[in-house]
Amino acid sequence: MFGGSQSLPLFRVAGISVTAGWSWLLALGYVVFMLSGSYNSILGPGNDVEAFAYAVVVAFLFFGSIVLHEFGHAIVARRNGIGILGIELWVLGGLAKMDRDPVTPGVEFRVAAAGPLATTIIAAGCLGAAALVDGSQIGHLMTLSTRTGDSAWLASVVWLGMVNLYLLAFNLFPAYPLDGGRIARAIVWKLTGDEHRATNFAAGLGRVFGGALVVAGVLLFASQPFPAVLFMYMGFSIMQSARGIVAHRKMLGDASRLTVADVMDVQPVVMGSDVTADRALDEFFWRYRWPWFPVVDPYGHFVGLIEQNAIERIDEADRAGRSVSELISPDSGHRRAVIADTPLTAVLANPSIRDYGALMAVDGDGKLLGVITIEQVQRGLRDAINRSVARERPSDPAEPGGPEG
Repeated sequence: MFGGSQSLPLFRVAGISVTAGWSWLLALGYVVFMLSGSYNSILGPGNDVEAFAYAVVVAFLFFGSIVLHEFGHAIVARRNGIGILGIELWVLGGLAKMDRDPVTPGVEFRVAAAGPLATTIIAAGCLGAAALVDGSQIGHLMTLSTRTGDSAWLASVVWLGMVNLYLLAFNLFPAYPLDGGRIARAIVWKLTGDEHRATNFAAGLGRVFGGALVVAGVLLFASQPFPAVLFMYMGFSIMQSARGIVAHRKMLGDASRLTVADVMDVQPVVMGSDVTADRALDEFFWRYRWPWFPVVDPYGHFVGLIEQNAIERIDEADRAGRSVSELISPDSGHRRAVIADTPLTAVLANPSIRDYGALMAVDGDGKLLGVITIEQVQRGLRDAINRSVARERPSDPAEPGGPEG
């Protein structure tokens, strides 16, 4: 769906880090509190600990289903050449952070639809399994009501299925930044051939939908204050995101078309993977006075970065017999590389360039093409934005001329 800000690391799967905004802890606490009451009614008095345990497990399964939803986006994005910077959970859902926007309506549609498809499979799987096991209890459990004597685990499966079904319906509403809004954007983009028009259309629906949620929250506040506050918060978040995407694209202008290849240094000093540690010190580190160098194999493919402190940690007597390729961190090449046609706007959001100050630009086969620094990214974006703003700014009115003689 849409995302938050500061993150708490959770885990990493298939090279994709999953983090959680601090607001996610509030959502987790509320879900556990709400479910504890339901399990207390099922298990009866004196079973508070067991009810709490059920609530915690099901709450994490629920957020696990949101992670699977986001992995649906991430997997399809990767298959379409879009990098994933990570997945973040927050109070209202999750966000798969892509390193670039889809470049065609077809890619936009596939990436946007992948998350709802994953949620559909989860919901159908839960409800189908519950129906096969005991269809007699499903009727009232599907209304999310419970009573003493219900099966706790069956209620859990039905609850997960129904909540995912409700989230699916909400998320498919055609309003940006919801997945339904991105699907609508892809359809309008395909029909009109105009990406900006499609974006404005989806964002307009987002503002209307967000406003409707705010109004609903105001009307509900007197009778149901918590859902009312949630509705208003969701509405304001959706409206802000919808306005932000339009303003962001308008402000970027030329900057949105700049790629790494446009600003990178195309003649970096590189080190061969067979260079020994002692030669690396003599011919590179002590000569150029730089703390790291890119290492390439005999065919020019980027292997990773070698740092001076990695060499200095080994005994001097062993340096002549150790190649730099042995001293490189196994994931150095993956974390410190970026495809040369990646938009600069995506590179600026990449945490790796903020950590290292530079990234190695490679082609689709991993061959090193250049080096791009964070200063080059910032300068390129700043200059392009300034050009766009200058074109948008109305020209100064002409000075009045004197009478013709």
